[in-house]
Amino acid sequence: MDGTELAHDDVGDGPPLVFLHGITCDRADWSPVAELLAEDFRCVNVDLPGHGGSPRTGAYDVFSQAEAIASFVAAKGLDRPVVVGHSYGAFIATLIGATAPVRGVVNVDQELDTAAFARRMAPLEQRLRGEDFDGAFRDFVATLGIEHVPEERRSSVVMRPDKEVVLGVWGTVFDTPPEDLVAMVEPTLAAYPVPYLAVYGATISAEERRLLGLIPQVEVEEWDGLGHFVHIADPARTAARIRAFAVGAGADGTDDPSSPRPSART
Repeated sequence: MDGTELAHDDVGDGPPLVFLHGITCDRADWSPVAELLAEDFRCVNVDLPGHGGSPRTGAYDVFSQAEAIASFVAAKGLDRPVVVGHSYGAFIATLIGATAPVRGVVNVDQELDTAAFARRMAPLEQRLRGEDFDGAFRDFVATLGIEHVPEERRSSVVMRPDKEVVLGVWGTVFDTPPEDLVAMVEPTLAAYPVPYLAVYGATISAEERRLLGLIPQVEVEEWDGLGHFVHIADPARTAARIRAFAVGAGADGTDDPSSPRPSART
């Protein structure tokens, strides 16, 4: 699809940051963080296809979504942005970082251990595919730790589940054996070409830590107690960390390929 068709907000001026929301959410998710960064960065919040104000395409798998966002970035003339994603949006951002010209990627609470996610979602699969889609999705949302978001900001967590979109997003996970999912992910991580920051709202598993450790230029942080919606629970801390990462990735105009990059850490 033509990238210019995607609904988006474009605020601020400076090196570009592209923000991607999670499944069934929309670009408003990132507005509080973008507002804090807009003084120094051009902040572009995008609705993924099938979400918010963007058109329905019928193709909602991660590869199609990443292609749509890459097309959008090119159409908008965004020169080597830092791509920031939450949840499913972070998985899209991760794929974009492996295949498109970007300065870096920020993953906000998206596990890369797709096999573990597949096993966790398996009990819900038939309900999601059948008549109890709404109930099954509510059970999924109940696992995300929304109670960690301060009460005054919980209304900002808006999810509008759409069966076609959700099944399009998770179809690859449901239809692929877990061991094959791992085999798909590992080579991409080991050859990852740009700096990568992963921020989690809880302690991560040993397998998740192993997968992240495959990325050559990685920083890993666990902000235990914030839950899945890290950027809504603490937008100020999230914005400050994105700012520091973007500057370190050369988004302040001082990019030096000879500069040392961080290694895996927590």
